[in-house]
Amino acid sequence: MKFIFGREITDPADFYDREEELNTLINSFRNLQPVAVIGYRRLGKSSLLNVALRLVGDDFIAVKVSLEGIRTIRQFLDLYAGSVLAEVVRRSLRLRVRPILANVRDYLHELLGAVREVGIRVGSLELYARLYSDALDGRVNAIEALREFLDMPQRLAEDLGRRIIVVLDEFQQVRFLKQPYPEILRVMRSRWQVHDMVEYAIAGSEVGIIRELLGRGDEPFYAFFRVMELKPFSKEVGVAFLRDGLREYGRSCPEEVLERAYELTGGFPAWLSLVGMSIVERGCDAWNILGDPTVRVVVESELRGLTQAQLTMLRALAKGVRVTKSGVNKPSRVLNELISKGLVERRGRGEYVIVDPMLRNYLLSNNASLLIP
Repeated sequence: MKFIFGREITDPADFYDREEELNTLINSFRNLQPVAVIGYRRLGKSSLLNVALRLVGDDFIAVKVSLEGIRTIRQFLDLYAGSVLAEVVRRSLRLRVRPILANVRDYLHELLGAVREVGIRVGSLELYARLYSDALDGRVNAIEALREFLDMPQRLAEDLGRRIIVVLDEFQQVRFLKQPYPEILRVMRSRWQVHDMVEYAIAGSEVGIIRELLGRGDEPFYAFFRVMELKPFSKEVGVAFLRDGLREYGRSCPEEVLERAYELTGGFPAWLSLVGMSIVERGCDAWNILGDPTVRVVVESELRGLTQAQLTMLRALAKGVRVTKSGVNKPSRVLNELISKGLVERRGRGEYVIVDPMLRNYLLSNNASLLIP
């Protein structure tokens, strides 16, 4: 096992614990049970999905698409349709093409050329490849093209006689598509629920938004997905993660050091990995996670996009100040905004906490910049 920060894990050998979650995911994939994995940033959702897709075997063609950053229907089409087309052709026909090309369209062009050379015909493949190109060039209406592409995985699976898994990471981004296309979620569900050869899985880190999309009775995806909520490691597992990882590097530390690391990170796997890397490089007595430049870059990048009221509320929560004494106008609205962003969680009536202990600890430290009130 390696300590890895900032990069998704794909090799099961580098993945730690989460056996129950992996089994649940794999069983859902095999049974074509739609599944949603939700959890805050740096808990390892994407890595969990990657490893589950590796372990499910070659019975499926697996396509994983991150929707991070999408704002328009055309951007969604480019990511979704391009990824599904390219991966389905590559995996099903086992063609050898250059691994790096300028864009998906060039990649598909070379794939289709290889298909023709070996005399293989797939009924709807070329149709969708042409539609994809026309949609990107604006020759067809993007919304009408989207309706066609939502049926594409099922039609390709039928043509190939192979089941397909489609995973959409950072699914909360689809909310930006509701303005030009208010019915997009309803259309997605209406198509997905009749696809009997395709497994759909989604994941999201803006937990408040995802819970609303899946949990409200008036939302199209209400009661559609089996929901998995990823939690931080328990103290026992978190300490063992550090101990076992350090052993791989030929290092060891006193238990009190490992327990202190757990307290600071709250059991978030990504932060624990950063602690492990710091100990390997600096030793048990010299590591200082709150002073690590990586922490500053990551935490302050999240804070930089917040309003002054949101920053003030976060600092108050970090200090344990009651919400009503935070000095923020309309505190309920500000709290709901922070909950939607996945930064704050409501634990009980009037009780709100910062989700990521490292964010809370950083706000209380002398390392916090003048960005923070």
